[in-house]
Amino acid sequence: MAGVALMVGCLLDAAWLADRPTARRRTLISTMVAIALLYLTSTQRQKVRASAIALWEDSASKNPASVTAATGLGEPLREAGRLPEAEQAIREAIRLGGGNRGDDWATLALILDAQGQSTQARAALVKSLQIDPRLADPAARVKSLAMERPIAEELRKLLDKFAERDWPDSKKGGY
Repeated sequence: MAGVALMVGCLLDAAWLADRPTARRRTLISTMVAIALLYLTSTQRQKVRASAIALWEDSASKNPASVTAATGLGEPLREAGRLPEAEQAIREAIRLGGGNRGDDWATLALILDAQGQSTQARAALVKSLQIDPRLADPAARVKSLAMERPIAEELRKLLDKFAERDWPDSKKGGY
């Protein structure tokens, strides 16, 4: 908005407009209307950006075929403890991605485990590792900026919980 204000000030101070009071008044009124519209639009967008859930709900509603929006919605729902909704969003992300995104399966594993569904959580975790073996080393994912530290810590705990007998040992170059 500061840029708009500077531009309007320069426009209204222009020599070609100074000698034309009617044009100057119309320009000023038009500019004030445009600024009011920009303000209203900005205020509406601030409501959407008030929380991660609101932002991703807006994104998912505007683009229901977006894997990113579905995944983006699932994460903050999971973090907020709204696990059934998070599971639904992540399952939608898995469906939209054709089941080929390991991170989504890992997130589903975290959600299922938090709901006490250990068998299903283990199956989702194994599936995530089959798709993306790098998920077996969450610390490396954090270092490469592919995963946030809190999620990596939760994933590491889940990997430790389900003894690594279910998949090759990541320290030996397998998963």
